[in-house]
Amino acid sequence: MLRKNGMVMNLIIKVLKIVRISQTLMVIGMISPVVIPSMASSNLINED
Repeated sequence: MLRKNGMVMNLIIKVLKIVRISQTLMVIGMISPVVIPSMASSNLINED
């Protein structure tokens, strides 16, 4: 029983890590199209 519980806990932890990584990737994918152009435009303005 203890071994099975440990395996289940490991599986749950792995799933939670995967979900967290996918959420961060989605957030980065949503933010990067907005942040990168603004950073590029600010760099161009600073160079002038």
